[in-house]
Amino acid sequence: MRRNVHPVEELFALRAEIRTLKAREAALRAHLLRPASRAERCGPVHEVVISRQTRRVLLRDRLPREIHTDPNFWDLRVSEQLQIRRRSLAPASSGFAAPRLPAWAAKDDPLFEPFG
Repeated sequence: MRRNVHPVEELFALRAEIRTLKAREAALRAHLLRPASRAERCGPVHEVVISRQTRRVLLRDRLPREIHTDPNFWDLRVSEQLQIRRRSLAPASSGFAAPRLPAWAAKDDPLFEPFG
């Protein structure tokens, strides 16, 4: 936990950082999957190994309509969702610090997404 940051503000900052990291991961993955990047797949400490995985996938839209409407094939599951939204009347000073950008985030980076 970061000192002097409200848990809600910390969660908001973490989610923003995760979005940035996932976007960067996707960009690097796409780059390394290109045949032209073979020379870059081996770093000083780590290397990329590309393999294929096959799995079966259920095509639900091809199931008979009776299965889609039969309650014996369905189960109701409930999960708690945590959403963060900006408060309409935020207090002037809450005693908590505003979330800071990660040190590695550059504002001119096309993958950078600023907080709030």
